[in-house]
Amino acid sequence: MKPPINIYNYVEEYHRHNDKLNREFEINEINLGVIKSFITPNLNDPELYSTYTIDEVTADKINKHLSKKISFDFNTYEYFFQRYGDYDE
Repeated sequence: MKPPINIYNYVEEYHRHNDKLNREFEINEINLGVIKSFITPNLNDPELYSTYTIDEVTADKINKHLSKKISFDFNTYEYFFQRYGDYDE
């Protein structure tokens, strides 16, 4: 498989009561090295392409690196870090 052309980093917000996606927040301004400082990759996922749960501590660390902060609401939503790539066909 060819490497991705573009990679996008998101915080995804899901409703707690029905697990439906509510919003996505693009966080591409944070580089992968910094993201790895607060999200520990699984052993077989060094590039963080799996889905990772974001807790309140991690949310604070993410916001410290964003110019436009995310208003996390952990009472209503669950949050996940997700990384996607666009691939050349």
